[in-house]
Amino acid sequence: MLEKLRESGLYTKAVLYILIGILALMAVFSGDGKMTSKTGVIDYLQNQPFGQVIVLVIGLGLAFYSIWRMSSAFLDTKNEGNDKEGAVKRTGYFVNGLIYGAIAFTVLRSFFMSVGSSGGGGSKQSLAQRVLELSYGQTLMFIVALILFGVGVYQFYKGITQKFLEEIEQSGSVESKELLKKSGTIGFISRGICFFIFAYFVGLAAWQDNSDAVRGLGGLFEFLQSLTMGTVLTVLMSLGLVAYGIFQYFLARYSSVY
Repeated sequence: MLEKLRESGLYTKAVLYILIGILALMAVFSGDGKMTSKTGVIDYLQNQPFGQVIVLVIGLGLAFYSIWRMSSAFLDTKNEGNDKEGAVKRTGYFVNGLIYGAIAFTVLRSFFMSVGSSGGGGSKQSLAQRVLELSYGQTLMFIVALILFGVGVYQFYKGITQKFLEEIEQSGSVESKELLKKSGTIGFISRGICFFIFAYFVGLAAWQDNSDAVRGLGGLFEFLQSLTMGTVLTVLMSLGLVAYGIFQYFLARYSSVY
C-alpha cells in the first residue's frame, strides 16, 4: 500500500514540476506571468480538455505523497531510527508531508470550487498576516526564514555532492545514468536557490512587519525577472525545475519505501 502511495505521489511531483518549468518558459516568451505558480498551473490545466480530471488526479497524487511522507515520519518506514540524526530526518519528512498536504488541499479545493462554481480562498499573505499579528509573530517569521534557508543549504549541498544518488537503489537498471546525475544535480541546486529566495521573502516580511513581502513561486519568478539578466535567470530556473521533475521520475521508478 505504501509503495503505491509513494510511486503515485512521486510521479505526480514529476509531472507537476515539469509542467511548472515548461509553463514558466512559455510565460517568459509570451510575456504572461500568470502560469508561473502552482495555482497558475492548476488554472491553466482546468481550462484544457479533461482538465478537471487531470487536476483531480494531481490533487490526489500529492495527497498520496503527503501520506507517504507522514508515514516515513511517524512509522519510520525508512528505518532512520530515534537518534539525533534520525530525529532530524524524520522531522524533515513530517514538514515535507505538511507542505505537500497543504498543496494537495489547495489543488483539491480548486477542483471542487470549480465544479461547484464557488469562490473564496486564503493566501500566503493572509496566513503570514495572522502570524505577524501575534505578539511573537515577527520572531516566528524569522525562525521560519532560517528554516527555509537551512533547507535551501541542504538542497544545494545535495545537488553539488550528488548525495541524491543514495536514494536510487536500483541504479543498474536506470535508462541513462548521465541524465539521472544531471537532472538531480541541476534540480536540487535550483530547488536550493528557490528556498533561499523564499527565505528572503519571509525574512523581509518579518523585518518590515509586512505580510505582502511573502510570495510564492509566481513571486519568485517575478523577483528573478526584476534582476539584471532576469529573463536568463528565469529561463535557467525553469529548466532547473524541469530537471527536478525528471529526477522525481527516476526516484519513483528506481527507489522504494525502504
